[in-house]
Amino acid sequence: MLPKYRVYGRQRGEAGAVVTTEDYYSILQVHYLAEPEVIESAYKRLAKKYHPDVCKSAEAETRMRKINEAYEVLRDAKKRAAYDAQRKASRPAPPPPPRRDAPGRQPEKPAPPQPAVDALARYFSCIRARDYDGAYSLLTDWDKARIARADFAKWQSYVARIYALEEFSLTAEKVLPYAPLGGQIYRAAVHFSVRTFEKNFVMERLERDMFTKTVVLDGDDWRVFAGHENIRPLIARYESLSRLVEAKLALGFLLEHYSLRDLTSGLFTRKGFLAEAEREIERHKRYGNPFSLVMLALRGPLEDGARKDAAAAWCGKIFAKNLRSLDVAARWGDTTFLLLLPETKLYGACRTAKKLLHKMEKAPLIHGGRREDVELLFAADEYAPPLEKTLSGLTGLIASAPSSGGGLILTRRGRFE
Repeated sequence: MLPKYRVYGRQRGEAGAVVTTEDYYSILQVHYLAEPEVIESAYKRLAKKYHPDVCKSAEAETRMRKINEAYEVLRDAKKRAAYDAQRKASRPAPPPPPRRDAPGRQPEKPAPPQPAVDALARYFSCIRARDYDGAYSLLTDWDKARIARADFAKWQSYVARIYALEEFSLTAEKVLPYAPLGGQIYRAAVHFSVRTFEKNFVMERLERDMFTKTVVLDGDDWRVFAGHENIRPLIARYESLSRLVEAKLALGFLLEHYSLRDLTSGLFTRKGFLAEAEREIERHKRYGNPFSLVMLALRGPLEDGARKDAAAAWCGKIFAKNLRSLDVAARWGDTTFLLLLPETKLYGACRTAKKLLHKMEKAPLIHGGRREDVELLFAADEYAPPLEKTLSGLTGLIASAPSSGGGLILTRRGRFE
């Protein structure tokens, strides 16, 4: 992580909330609905560009301070929610549309009763917060007679697995003094156009939608008229779609997990190792922390796939028991393995290799009920950029090692005893 800077230009409100005039989303160059991982990626990109150690501009320190300030708030869900609420409240009201006095202009729409607007706004706020009991309480008596509370909650919970409501806006289109709906006449009704901004989990994208919703004066209260005689078909439809989302998420997890992990040994694959190595290299660049690499090659009668997989599983078990949780172990080839040891210099890496050599000789590879005689060749080196050069050096040490019939630990300085 880049060093944090002191934050200026903010004040504390009455309840201790942060009050600021800065647009944190513009500072980080992200949309205000951006996911946390997008915000983190944007911060890292900007930090690399404007950190005073890298950028020699006179404004670099000021800009970096603002970037850190924005990231400090937007990375934290509670701070971000408080900031979004402040940001929304501080937006200036849009100017009224100009009057058009030309002859033949359309008459202005009558303003809807504010309680009707409030009722529909509360309904969608409850849906967005997944407060289905609260939303159900705002339905008309006609709807409640046809939709059970449990069915309503089930219906909306299935919908929420497919669509996540992010924002909504309401526009009154028509105000009626009397409205026949559902076989009865309500004293008043307001038809609204509803615009929504939702996240579609099936298509993995943000979508806009528009539909109509009616609010009626039901007795003495304004209520939302859903108008569904039977929602069981809707429940069945969204349940099947939600299963599709669950299957897609599960498949995505499996594909990602198993593309980074070797099924046989449980170790990282090359792809997984390189991703971990990239993070360690960034820490090395930023803080100068040393780390080392150790390559292990197995020589012996491991020609067929079953023997190679047995050897990989054997190595995986020994690594799991004898390496630190921060160490990274990967199956680099069929019978070649690679270790990344953070915060470790060359001597420490050689000590780790010696420990593993001792453990593997003590608990040899067993396949098909018999011991497999394999030769263990370790090569160790402290990382020096670029990564390809360090890996090439280890591969060269392994390739040039003589056959000793036992275990060897090699470095560019010679054999480690």
